[in-house]
Amino acid sequence: MRFDNPWMLLGTLAAAIPVIIHLINRHRARVRPFAAVEFLLLSDKRLARRLRVRQLLVLALRVLLMLAIPFALAKPYLQDEPAPGVDLAEPGAVVLIVDDSLSMQAVPEAGADSLLQRAVARAQEAVEAGGARTSFAVVAAGLPARLLTPGLTYDRTTLTRALERVVPSARGGDMAGALREAERVLAESHERRRRVIVLSDQAAHAWAGISEPWALADPPAVDLVDVGLPDAPPPPNASVAGVAVRPAPEVGPGQVHVDVTVANHGATERDLPVTVDLAGVVATSSATLPAGRRDHVTSVLGLPGPASGLRGSARLPPDALAADDTWYFTVDFGGEVTVGVVNGSPRNVPYLDELFFVRAALEAPTGDVARIHPIWLTPDDLEPGRIEPLDALILANVGRLTRPQEIAVETFVEQGGGLLVTAGDQLTPESSLSYGPLLPLPIRATKQVGKPGDPATELSLLRFDDLDSEHPVMREFAEVDEVSLLKARTWSYALLDAAQREGVRVLASFTGGQPALVEAPFGRGRLMMLTTTVDRDGSDLCIRSSFLPLLHQLTLYLAGKLDRESGESHRVGEPAIVEIPPGEGALVLERPDGAQVAIPDPAPETKIEVGDIDVVGHYALRRRSGDAAETVFAVNADRAESELARADLVAVAELLRRPGAGVAPPVAEAEDPELSVDAPSSRRTRLWPVVLVALFWLLASEAWLVLRS
Repeated sequence: MRFDNPWMLLGTLAAAIPVIIHLINRHRARVRPFAAVEFLLLSDKRLARRLRVRQLLVLALRVLLMLAIPFALAKPYLQDEPAPGVDLAEPGAVVLIVDDSLSMQAVPEAGADSLLQRAVARAQEAVEAGGARTSFAVVAAGLPARLLTPGLTYDRTTLTRALERVVPSARGGDMAGALREAERVLAESHERRRRVIVLSDQAAHAWAGISEPWALADPPAVDLVDVGLPDAPPPPNASVAGVAVRPAPEVGPGQVHVDVTVANHGATERDLPVTVDLAGVVATSSATLPAGRRDHVTSVLGLPGPASGLRGSARLPPDALAADDTWYFTVDFGGEVTVGVVNGSPRNVPYLDELFFVRAALEAPTGDVARIHPIWLTPDDLEPGRIEPLDALILANVGRLTRPQEIAVETFVEQGGGLLVTAGDQLTPESSLSYGPLLPLPIRATKQVGKPGDPATELSLLRFDDLDSEHPVMREFAEVDEVSLLKARTWSYALLDAAQREGVRVLASFTGGQPALVEAPFGRGRLMMLTTTVDRDGSDLCIRSSFLPLLHQLTLYLAGKLDRESGESHRVGEPAIVEIPPGEGALVLERPDGAQVAIPDPAPETKIEVGDIDVVGHYALRRRSGDAAETVFAVNADRAESELARADLVAVAELLRRPGAGVAPPVAEAEDPELSVDAPSSRRTRLWPVVLVALFWLLASEAWLVLRS
């Protein structure tokens, strides 16, 4: 029940007046004996009881009168929620756009239906309200927009079945695609009345980025129906917006940092407990977030086993939109990295060889991360057949490259491989010209600043300085006090040209400011250069304790293993490119809901594009033959759906009035495009006339009782 003049209800306080008067009249006077009155009272006690009942009835009627007068002046009415749109009983063509994106799973208030359930119910009411000559079509607005009926149809059974297929999903929104699909369907109709009804939460993200909603010059009439509570603020919501996982060697072996990003989309501050589950190892922490803010919560967990293909999740307590309270991720530090190492300056004396210290470092265990498998090559091995299977390639003091060698290495990096070039006496400014674009920056000269063991040049020797602590390679060293990397002395290095190249990043510099370790992207791969040697000819870095972890970090980073520490995931509705597990036979994709999908083996490819990922959770790609190897990846919903703030429907209305550039479809008789927001005024049942009639009956009844008394 609602009121046109609710402030008039203050007049109901006057209902206390008759009660007060009645209580005053009940004041007992002093009793004085009077024989005649006593005789009359004793003669008929029933008459006295009847008189008392009439007095109470008169009191009740007078109280109701005092209540009815302000109640009638407040003009009460009942307002139902009929199906949206205009009179659908008239002939015409109507397209129902039902938003089935993630945000429609929100529950506007405790115990209520979800927004999607309300939208489907309103759509069903619209179908039932349609006349025999009204055709309907149903379009789902979740990404990608889909037509759920075979075009416009008069068959109510077909429409009901289409609406039954609108179920909760983790899809993002595709309102632009839904409008174009509705326009295409209506363009095939020759009806004069062509209308689109949009049943949605009308969230701002649903309409963001739409600038040209229509393709044709004659847009249809549109009803925007907010299936939530338009007069109430959006329900409070918080979400897990992402997860990053990285090794924590400073804590101990097998330990990892799990950084969880949480966001508060509501209007009030919230205390959010965060639970992280990594392969059965659980940790709980908390964060206090102001309204509209996001923050990071870090937990330290021990890996329960080999760090390969581990499944994890980060959760918040359920709220109005429970579908965004969980983020799924994977951790894969394991597996094997195959790195080819080319010796550019071999020596007969082992400890003088260019790779003496590199060999010892790469053959050492890597701990919790992927195992490194080095393959020792010569410059003559730089051909496509030898280097294509590699994950990374190290050219240690390799001089001039032939053109076929340069092309082979260039192709290797462009396709996703990683290349590390180290300096030395063979890599001169002249020989480096044969590398083409394979060096992050060109070599301008080779500098000698001193000699090892010479006291006269000790002060001129260079040391590593200014480490990029944000880079995955250097992050481990930035967390260690007095790292030996900063104590390594350098007396010979390659001076790089200051030429500009997009994406160049200096990971470390020498004390004079000259770059010591440089990175640049190239195609899908990475280029890195160490401007000093990996033997003792130009530096004593190779005998420092930091050399082994530095070389391990560089190799893993070039192979893409350190990138996987981000706990990366794919988005619902978009294809995922994943690695094919080793083995033979057909591939099987196991979905989070337990369903299995057969996928042809695209041999000899090493990666495959996987579709049909419309459910959040962990997916596993494995061989049907039963091989244990599998590729596990996570899929999450688009977190833009977590913002439940409503759009400015006035601005949306203006947007939907813009005609497209195409030619309008022919219709029997043109109808002026119109637009209504939240459907036209729903039917009111006014109660105040009934109250006025009841008021007159109360007056008559009160007068009759007074006369009878």
